[in-house]
Amino acid sequence: MVNKGNFGQVSKYNQIRNIEWPNNADFAVCLTHDVDRVKKTYQYFTHSIKRRSLKPFLTFFDEKEPYWQFDTIMNLEKKHDVRSTFFFLNESQRFRLLSRSSWVESLGRYNIQSLAVKTIIRKLDAGGWEIALHGSINSFDNISLLGKEKFFLEAIVGHSIKGIRQHWLNLDIPKTWQMHKDLGLVYDTSFGKKYKVGFKNVICHPFRPFKDAFMVFPLAIMDSFLFENPFEPGRALEKMKKIIKIAMNAGGLLTVLWHQSVFSEKDFPGYSKFYEILIEECITRNAWFGTCSEVYDHIAGEISR
Repeated sequence: MVNKGNFGQVSKYNQIRNIEWPNNADFAVCLTHDVDRVKKTYQYFTHSIKRRSLKPFLTFFDEKEPYWQFDTIMNLEKKHDVRSTFFFLNESQRFRLLSRSSWVESLGRYNIQSLAVKTIIRKLDAGGWEIALHGSINSFDNISLLGKEKFFLEAIVGHSIKGIRQHWLNLDIPKTWQMHKDLGLVYDTSFGKKYKVGFKNVICHPFRPFKDAFMVFPLAIMDSFLFENPFEPGRALEKMKKIIKIAMNAGGLLTVLWHQSVFSEKDFPGYSKFYEILIEECITRNAWFGTCSEVYDHIAGEISR
């Protein structure tokens, strides 16, 4: 993951504090999903090896594609009357035979212009979920490439999009944020720890790196970084509750990333249950849930008052 630049000089003192969240909530929660892959490929083998179980491999014979978990997520979130933001990826990196990362990025890559993907994007949008951009691996420092990806996604959804998260949390600070701003995006949620959970630089509030309308929502919990190998539910729950408590005590924003693929129970046992536990824990602690754009609009309204 690329994450360079002098963050301190750009935005150290521009956190947005003392936000009055809707419904007298003590803090806010953004639930998000990065759509990296919609079809399982080499993972039939790697997940079986990692889990030491045949179950991930045997999903090859299932009628339903294991990673196509959009209905699962929608039904779960409807149950708790919450909505989330889906970040869709349009990966166009050229395949390089001798590059390991190129093999990983190329296998299972989906076509955002396919009928199935366009249909689910429009279904999510019509149902109140937010559609946002997941910038491809090389887009964090290539405004032309990122602009094309934004154009294609907006053409599918039928209206402008507001936000982005860069693939692999790639950031060149402040260059990447300036690119996002120049393309008309109003928020970014790529600012997070590498391979760990928690608030990077102890920042649990949205901040304005350029002291204007553009905002950054720090990412605090990512599924793959919360669950260690081997999976220890007790330890994961302890870490999760600690982070939620930090956000609550600060009146801040908790941004959460659960990839849609991990709702495949045979591949990722316990992941979907923990997602529901997180939602329930935040509800118990008096959280307000909003899509990233809803959170942005609320904060912008607070600032303008």
